[in-house]
Amino acid sequence: MIAVLIISTIIALIIGAISGRFPSIVMAVLGAFAGYKLYLEASSSYLLSYSLTWIVAILVASVFAALMSILFRYFCSLSSTHYLKKTWILGIISSAMSVVLCFSLFLNISKFLDIFWEVNELWRYAGVLALTLIFAKIFVTKVVMKTDETLFDMGQESSIAVISALAISLLFFSFDASAELLNLSACPLPALVMTFSSAGACSLVQKNSTIDRNLQRRCTISAIAVPISALVAAYFLSALICPQKINTSSPIFLAVLLTACFLTLALLAISAFNIFLSFRKSSRALVEAEEYINENKKVVNHLEVKTMQVENEYLRNHLELQNKQVMSAAMNISEQKEFLERIHEMVKQAQAAQDLNAKNEALRKISAELSLRKNFSGEIDSFYTQVEQLHRDFSVRLTEKFPNLTKQEKRLTTLLRLGFSSKYIAALMNISPKSVEIGRHRLRAKLGLSRQENLVNYIKNI
Repeated sequence: MIAVLIISTIIALIIGAISGRFPSIVMAVLGAFAGYKLYLEASSSYLLSYSLTWIVAILVASVFAALMSILFRYFCSLSSTHYLKKTWILGIISSAMSVVLCFSLFLNISKFLDIFWEVNELWRYAGVLALTLIFAKIFVTKVVMKTDETLFDMGQESSIAVISALAISLLFFSFDASAELLNLSACPLPALVMTFSSAGACSLVQKNSTIDRNLQRRCTISAIAVPISALVAAYFLSALICPQKINTSSPIFLAVLLTACFLTLALLAISAFNIFLSFRKSSRALVEAEEYINENKKVVNHLEVKTMQVENEYLRNHLELQNKQVMSAAMNISEQKEFLERIHEMVKQAQAAQDLNAKNEALRKISAELSLRKNFSGEIDSFYTQVEQLHRDFSVRLTEKFPNLTKQEKRLTTLLRLGFSSKYIAALMNISPKSVEIGRHRLRAKLGLSRQENLVNYIKNI
């Protein structure tokens, strides 16, 4: 018997894991025991009694969870109760119902020992405690540790409703006196299935998704497939061990055989459907991955095009600048050549002049031309314009900080910031080096610098 029950339970749990999610050990063991009893006694009363109790217990837990969810939601909607007080009250209720749930689970699991054998009270409760710890370990390992946070997405009210419904339902169907009120028999109940059904009831009442629909569907399939497969496995394993007791023409044998065939076809259909869902999910993931890659390619291509446009714009501007520099150099060379040719002609005229006054007049004109050329006023203005454009931020900051500076003093400040020596500054400003030194001294005074402070370093830090 023990070997048949163990093997049948393992087979049922494997089938439940393949076809659904979270197979119930309680339903597997009781289904195996029902199959074994069905083979020995050729009676289905045990199976019908326990199956009906399971169905009613699941319905009672679901209805009670829905009612409790409505009650707690109404309590939380009362405006007269402070939020912190509501939370404190709900916490007290949750703690109390958790204790009741542990006690109810302890009593309900004890029905296993009532079914299988009569033992001494002390050993009985020791065994129940061991079974409770084992089932708690399995529950925590399979439900809490191996599932993500989206398994149950419930608020505090729904969580308390589920705990309360599960605790009271287990407690009610753990005693013969209370179960007989509904013409049922007390038996071990599938707590995990009742938990999912209660959560689903809360989800329907609150009109939100507190549990994954696909997970709920797979748990329902597992709740149906586990006890049936355990019963069929136990029945046929018992027939293999004692083949002389089997009657192949009996209605029970034919019913179990048809159930086995139907279960096999159903499992094949579920497996095919799961494969189809996995294939469709993989295809969808592949399509999404391809779309993501294509989007990234578009972004990369856009960046590449934009980079090429920026590079082309830079090259075009650089080429235009070089062309302007070449044109400026060419115009400068042409202008220099014309100026030299004009001076050359004037020198030849001065040499050819016989009269001393005419010669002096020619030399005076040549001196005037050279003096005008020496000023470079146009070139200098163009130079300062370009410098101000390149260092526009510095010019703005200098004007904001020292608005009393003259135009010449601002130019001197800019040239000092660029690192020109006094000699080049004198040439660019068309003044003497001595005047540059005087200008530096006046500039220090206007900037408020002491003798120890460096003028150029101060200007560079503006």
